[in-house]
Amino acid sequence: MENIKQYFEKQKEISSVSKNSILGLTTGLEKLDHKTSGYKNKELHLIASRVGYGKTSLALASVLANLDENNGVLYFSLDLSKERLLTRIISIKSNISLSKLEKGLIDNDEEGDIHNIIENISSQNLFIDDTKYCDIENIKNKSNENLRC
Repeated sequence: MENIKQYFEKQKEISSVSKNSILGLTTGLEKLDHKTSGYKNKELHLIASRVGYGKTSLALASVLANLDENNGVLYFSLDLSKERLLTRIISIKSNISLSKLEKGLIDNDEEGDIHNIIENISSQNLFIDDTKYCDIENIKNKSNENLRC
């Protein structure tokens, strides 16, 4: 029973310190942060829906928001390749349409912007693992490896 009391005292203390802020890492969406208090330690968050409903867009919003806050990100993709994800990130950050990027229809100014975005992303702690058929044990091991980096 003492552990429960300690837990609630700790929660009360945390709540008083963070009245209007999130307790964890940002989801990249203010309304979702307000509802969930962000991503918290020791919690697993799954994003699931049918094809084409924005799962990757939501995940990449979280990735970019956390990179902007200098948080490291380990992203496991079981369907898209690392290259495809990075292309989507470049599209988001540059405001150049994904189809235009994929077709190589960019002008010199856009090419300069893309180069700067790539340099910026390369300097951040972003790790993308696109291993196909990755199981939970593999994810756990790779997560622990990257925590030591």
